[in-house]
Amino acid sequence: MAKLLRMLFRTGIKKGLGTEGGRGWLLFGLAAGMLHFLRRHHDEAKVSYSQKLEPGQTMIIRHYRKGEPLPPV
Repeated sequence: MAKLLRMLFRTGIKKGLGTEGGRGWLLFGLAAGMLHFLRRHHDEAKVSYSQKLEPGQTMIIRHYRKGEPLPPV
């Protein structure tokens, strides 16, 4: 999807600013560029781990700083 939006952005800008100078193409390119930007910079958290817990089970989440030794397993 990102590749398609980049291609549409480039095509719209080229045709909008080129010798043809079509305003519609320019607006189309800008809209595709804005969609591409918004998709890349959306602040939705990405799931990196998922597991279903049964009743009574717990999960501990801890962030270790760079250089901090990890506890023994």
